Amino acid sequence: MVMNSEQHVYPKASKSFENLTRAIQIFEDYVKEDSTSVPGDFYRARNFLKEGEKYYLESLAKAKKLLGPLPEYVTEDYQKWREEFVEKYLLVIKSHEMQDVLDELLQDEFLKVWMTKEEIENLLNLNYLSQKEGKRKISNIKIRILLHRLTELTLQAQDLQKRALEKQKQAP
Repeated sequence: MVMNSEQHVYPKASKSFENLTRAIQIFEDYVKEDSTSVPGDFYRARNFLKEGEKYYLESLAKAKKLLGPLPEYVTEDYQKWREEFVEKYLLVIKSHEMQDVLDELLQDEFLKVWMTKEEIENLLNLNYLSQKEGKRKISNIKIRILLHRLTELTLQAQDLQKRALEKQKQAP
């Protein structure tokens, strides 16, 4: 259920998705040859990009806090609480085999809001093997995919911002 799971990492990620998507839409319209955009649109899009980046960084920090390695001094009670917490708020997945992981991710209500089936499949293919390496846990792949998608959107918006800035400089 999306409402319960949005109480922690997801609200910031949602705000990041919304702001980055708006920035991309406005920048794309602004850089079109036949665009009717006004210079103020550039600044609106830039503000959406800044907000999206801010929320992305907050999502990343929260994810690291909830899913990253624990310091050695942490008590067993805290470890147990954190494990229960990330399961309760749907931050981790239960599956481990590629097809089972894909099936679980495709059923996730949060991911379905922000990504298409193809995007989820592509991001899983990009991240699955590396998520199994070292001390990483495959159960954390859902958040890794989410953060990867936010990174892609950020880079896309930044590229469009550069193009829009060039267009703005060339305007009479």
